[in-house]
Amino acid sequence: MKKIYLLLLVLVSFLNLKAIAQISSFIYTGAVQYYTVPTGVTSVGVDAKGAAGGQDGGLSSLGVTTPGKGGRVQATLAVTPGTVLNIYVGGQGGLGTSTGTTGGWNGGGASGGHMAYYGGGGGGGASDVRVAGVALANRVVVAAGGGGAGYDGSTCGGDQPGGDGGGLTGAGVTTCDATLISWGYPTITHTGGGTQVAGGIGGNIGGSYTAGFPGALGLGGSTALTPADPGIAGGGGGGYYGGGGGCWMGGGGGSSYTDPASCTAVTLTPGYQSGDGEVDICILDPGIISGMKPLCSGQTLTLTETIGSGKWTSSNNSIATIGSSTGIVTGVAGGMVYITYTIASACATVYTVTNMIIIQSPLPVIFTNPLCVGSSATLSDPTPGGLWTSSNTSLATIGSVSGIATGLYPGNPTITYMNPAAGCFTTFSLKVDGIAGPLKVCAGSSVTLVSSDGGGVWTSSNTSVAIVGTAGDVTGTGMGTCTISYSSPVCPSSVVMTVNPVAPIVAPDSICASGTSFFTNVVGGGMWLSSDAKTATIASGTGLVTGIKAGTVVMSYLLPTGCLSVHSTTVIALPPPILGYMQVCPDKSTTLSDPLSGGTWSSSNTSVATVSVNTGIVTGKNADTTYIYYTIKPGCSASAMFIVNPLPFPITGRDTICPYGFMDTLHDASHGGLWTTSTPLLDTIVDTTGVLTTRHFGTAVIKYTLATTCEITKNIYIYPVQKPKITFSPATNTFYTDLGYPGYQWYDSVSGKITHATSPSLADIYFEWYYVIVTDTNGCRSQSDTFYHEVRNVGVNNVANTGIKIYPNPTTGMLYISSPVKVRAVLSGIDGKIELQSEDARELDISRLSDAMYFISLYDESGQLLTVRKIVKE
Repeated sequence: MKKIYLLLLVLVSFLNLKAIAQISSFIYTGAVQYYTVPTGVTSVGVDAKGAAGGQDGGLSSLGVTTPGKGGRVQATLAVTPGTVLNIYVGGQGGLGTSTGTTGGWNGGGASGGHMAYYGGGGGGGASDVRVAGVALANRVVVAAGGGGAGYDGSTCGGDQPGGDGGGLTGAGVTTCDATLISWGYPTITHTGGGTQVAGGIGGNIGGSYTAGFPGALGLGGSTALTPADPGIAGGGGGGYYGGGGGCWMGGGGGSSYTDPASCTAVTLTPGYQSGDGEVDICILDPGIISGMKPLCSGQTLTLTETIGSGKWTSSNNSIATIGSSTGIVTGVAGGMVYITYTIASACATVYTVTNMIIIQSPLPVIFTNPLCVGSSATLSDPTPGGLWTSSNTSLATIGSVSGIATGLYPGNPTITYMNPAAGCFTTFSLKVDGIAGPLKVCAGSSVTLVSSDGGGVWTSSNTSVAIVGTAGDVTGTGMGTCTISYSSPVCPSSVVMTVNPVAPIVAPDSICASGTSFFTNVVGGGMWLSSDAKTATIASGTGLVTGIKAGTVVMSYLLPTGCLSVHSTTVIALPPPILGYMQVCPDKSTTLSDPLSGGTWSSSNTSVATVSVNTGIVTGKNADTTYIYYTIKPGCSASAMFIVNPLPFPITGRDTICPYGFMDTLHDASHGGLWTTSTPLLDTIVDTTGVLTTRHFGTAVIKYTLATTCEITKNIYIYPVQKPKITFSPATNTFYTDLGYPGYQWYDSVSGKITHATSPSLADIYFEWYYVIVTDTNGCRSQSDTFYHEVRNVGVNNVANTGIKIYPNPTTGMLYISSPVKVRAVLSGIDGKIELQSEDARELDISRLSDAMYFISLYDESGQLLTVRKIVKE
C-alpha cells in the first residue's frame, strides 16, 4: 500500500488547466449598465471602444464625408470583489440633417444643418467605466468618441472628415476650401481635439460664421447656429475631455484616459471603432482550487475555488464523488480521479482541473469484546503494516506494533489501526469490563466503584468498615479494610477498600479582612487549604488564616490519607475608608465620617487629638500625628492618620505706629505663610513681604496664616492724628491751618517744599496749589488735602489783560502762545505736577499728554507771573 501511494505521488502532480477567460460584453443601450466583480477576483481586463461620429447629410452626387472613429483603450483594472462597475457605452453620432442632429449618447457634441445637403454629423459618445459612483470624477477608463463629419463637396483638399477619438489627445481637423477662399474667408481653419487637461477648441472661419463651441470635461463641443448660416459642420466627439465643434469642417475627436492609480498594462489605439461603442470586461484568471490532499476511502474533504458560481464534477464516481455546489469530496475506493470546477458564461467556459489520489483504508479490526480489567488480548487486521493506538490509555493500552491490548478501567476506548504512509485508518470500539475506582475512603464519606457490565451484585466483606450500594457507591462506616466484590457474569472481580479516620477543625467562625487567626486540628501531618484564596488565605503548614475581602470561605485540612476536614469561616469587610479633612490646627475641630453607619470612633493618642465616640468630631490638642479609628462589630476597623499642625511663631514688629502712610515690615519665623488684615480701612498689608502701610488711626489686626490654615494674629495701635484743614483769608491774603501741632511744613505746586514755611500760616505768593504737613507729639505726621487758590489778573496788567493769547482751547495737540513780551511757559496738571516747561514759549506740543484739564502759567523775563489759564486737552 505504501509503495502504491508513493508511486502515485511521483507519477501525478496537482494539475491546473487554464481555459479561455470569462468575458462580459456590453453594447450600446443609451443607459448605464452594471457589472459586479465576482468573489476572489482582484483584477479584470477592460477593452473599451468609443463610438464613431455621425456622417454628414450631403448629396450623393457630392459624396459622403467620413466621420471620425472612436478610440480604443485596453487596460488591466484593479478591483475589489463585490464592487459594482458602472458601464457607459457610447452611441454613434446622429446622421446630419438640414435641421441639425444630436450627438452620440455619453458626451457626443450636437451639429447644425443648412439646406438638404449641408447637415454635419453629430459627435460620437465616449465609452467609459466608473467606480464608486456615476459622476464624471468616478471614471477610471475612458475610450474617446470620434468627431462628426463636416460639409462635403470641397474643391480644395477633398471632403471634411471628423477627427478620430484619441489617444491621450483627440485628432483635430484642418481644412482648405477653395469655395471659402473665393468668398473671402481664410484659407485654413482648425478644429481642436480634446486633451488630458482641456476640451478641443471650436472651429472658426470668421465672417458671418460663428465659431463652433469648444469641448469640455466629458462633453464634445457642438456647432454654432447663426441666422446667416445655421451651421453645417460636425459636432465634437465625447471623451475624458471632448473635441471641439466644427465650423464648416468636421468636429474634433475626444481624448481617452485611464486612472494611473488603478490601471496598468494600458494600450491606447486612436481611430479604432466604427458605429456604436462597446465595453468588454474579462475575468483574467479562472481561479485556484484549494484544500487538495490525498483522501482515504470512506472519508470526506471540502474543496474551495476562488471564483464562485461554478459547478464541481468528478471524472470517476466509483473512485470519488463530489457535491456539484458544495465541493465536498467523498472517497469511495483507491485510485486517482480528476476534479473539475467549471464556470459557464455567454462568451466562454472557464474551468480548473486538479487530480486527486484516493488511498484505500485498512479493513475492519478483528476482536470479540469484552476485555476484562487486568487482562490482555491481541487485536488484528487483515491489512498488514499498520500501527495501533488507544484513544484513552487510562482505560486500555495497546502495543503499537503487536496489537496487544490491556484493560485498565471499565469503559469504551477507541482503538485505531492506521496506515502510517497514507494516514488512512479504521477504528474499533473496545469494551473494557470489570470494576475499578478509588480504593480509599474517609470515614463518613463515599466513593463510587464502576463497572461497564450490568447484571452483577455488589457486596462488602465487612459492613462495620464500609457498605456498598447497588450502584457501586462505597461509604466508610468505621476504620480499617474490607473487600468489595462485583459478581459480573462476564468479568467478576473484587478490590480491597481502606477506610481512613477524619478529625474536626478548631477555629473561629469569623475574621476581619486583613485580620489573622490560627486554625488547628488534633491530627498532625496534614495540609491546610483555602477554597477561595481571594477571600482568605491559610498557611499550609501552620494554619495561620489571613482575611482578604468580605465573603465566606471553606478551610480544609487534608491528611496524607486523603481524608478532609472542613470549616466554614466568614470574612467581615473592614469599614469603608474614613472621609473628611485629615488635618486641623490646635484647638480647632473637624468632622470625620464613614459611609458605614453604626460604628464607634477612637484616637490612638488623645494628647494629640480627641474624637467624639459617636459623632466623629476631632479636636486638635498639640501638634503631632495620631491615628483615628472607626470600628464596627466584631472589631473590624478602618483607620486614617490624622495630623495636628503647629501654630505659626509669634509675629514680630512694632506694636504702635503713625497713621497716613507710615510703614513697618512684620516678620514671622514660620516661613511660607500669607499676611492679611481684618482692618483694611486702617492699614494695608503686602501678603508676601509683610510690609504694613498705615491709613487711618485705630487698632489694626494683622493675621499670618500658614498653608495648613493655622494662623496667629497681632494687634498694632495706630496713633490718632487728625488731618489738618487749610483756609484762606482774602483780607490778609494768607493761608491758615489748625493750631496746636509741634511742627508745620508748607508745600506749593511750583517749588514743592517752601523753605522756612513752618508756622500755622502762610502768606499767598500766587502759586496755585498748596498743602501742609503737620507733626504731632508722637512724631506722627498728617497731610492736608490740596488747596487750590485761583490766581488771575496778576503781574503786568497792561500785558496780562490785553496782549496775551493762548489758543486753541480746547486743543488736540498743539498750543500756540501770542504775547507782546518774551514769556516762559510752565504746564502743570491739576495735582500740581509740572508736565512741560519752555523758555521764550511760542508753541507747546502736548499731544503726548493724556486727555484732561491742565494749567499753564506764563512768566516774564524777570520771573514775574503774568497770567494763569485753564487748558483742556481732548
